[in-house]
Amino acid sequence: MELCSRFIDLFLAGLFDDPDNSIYLRWLDETTLEAKAKEASSSRPDLSVTKSLGVKWATTLAYDEAKSAMYSDDHFIICKDLIKVASFCKDALDDQLFEGILAVQTIGRTVVFYLLTLPSQSIYTMIPLAIIKVPDSINDLPGLVYKVPDILKVLDASVFVQHTRRRSSIAVLQPCQWQISNSYFPSPRTARGPAISNFTTIDE
Repeated sequence: MELCSRFIDLFLAGLFDDPDNSIYLRWLDETTLEAKAKEASSSRPDLSVTKSLGVKWATTLAYDEAKSAMYSDDHFIICKDLIKVASFCKDALDDQLFEGILAVQTIGRTVVFYLLTLPSQSIYTMIPLAIIKVPDSINDLPGLVYKVPDILKVLDASVFVQHTRRRSSIAVLQPCQWQISNSYFPSPRTARGPAISNFTTIDE
C-alpha cells in the first residue's frame, strides 16, 4: 500500500491540492467533520479533500477509501469500502448543503471517481465519472495522455462541488435545481469521445 500511495498521492495532490485557495489533500486517521459534530461514528476515511477557514477545517469536498492491489479481486472488501465512502459523502452532503460531493475509491494504482448528488428528495445518486490507472514508471506515462478527457471531467466536477451550494436547508426536501448536459456521459453504444461539458446551475 505504501508503494502505491507514492504514486497516488502525487496524482491526487495534482488534481485537488490547492493551498492558495485553502484546499488540502489529507491522508488522515481521524473521524470525519460530520461525525465529530454529531459524535455518531468512529469510522475513519483514508483520505479527504478539505477546505480550511482560518485555522479550522470547514468543509469537505471529497472522501477516499484506499486498498492495496492485493484486494483487487476481493469483491466483498471492495464493495464494503465503496459503501463506506458513499456513507461519508452522504453525511457531508446533508451537513454542508452542497449540490454534490466527490467520492473516490483507490485500489492499488487504480483510482475510481464518483459524484454523489441529491437530485430529488431522499434519492442519493452516485454518478461514475472516471477510472484512471496511475502509471508507475516514465515508460507508462504517455498512456495517461489518453485519460486527459476523464481527468478534465473530474476537475470539472471538483469545480462544481466547490462553487455550488443549495440555498437553504429547505432544498434537502425538494429537488435540487441543477442539471448536467446529456453530452456529459457518452452513451454505452457509442465510442467515448473527448467532449467535456460543464455543470450548469439554474437560478430559481
